[in-house]
Amino acid sequence: MSYFADSAWDYIAKKISGVRQGGQGRRLLLTMPRLPEEATLVLADTFASKSLPYDVSLTFKIAQVVWSGWTDKGKARAQQHGWLDDSGSLTAWRNQASAPGRTSLVVLCGADVVTDAGGLSDFHLCDLDTIWNIQMRRGFRAWMTQKLNTVGLGGEGAELR
Repeated sequence: MSYFADSAWDYIAKKISGVRQGGQGRRLLLTMPRLPEEATLVLADTFASKSLPYDVSLTFKIAQVVWSGWTDKGKARAQQHGWLDDSGSLTAWRNQASAPGRTSLVVLCGADVVTDAGGLSDFHLCDLDTIWNIQMRRGFRAWMTQKLNTVGLGGEGAELR
């Protein structure tokens, strides 16, 4: 479990619902900043597992400049799932086709450190500030509630003050 990855997914799930309701082409394009290796892999795992029930066609790519400094184990794990961008250009993924009738979610990690970032300006930015300010409303209440529930101290009547 990763509180950050879960919060990021909850934020994106709201965006997916908006795309589906707003008739915006059923496509959501997101950029994420460079994150540490393990955080990026957990984020990718979380998005991959949570996108299935949403019937979302997920394209999750990590910029070469980001993963080039990773451990061999981390690279292998990401390669196994097809998350590594080895083209050197994240903008190429904007035209990734999705299955007909499904919502397409394109997530590009490391957009803040790539040279072709200008071509990603129409992507929605999902960075740490966005998650903190919008999804978490500048507080840890959701994380604390989740933690209390996992250790059996939550329940329907439990309330944090």
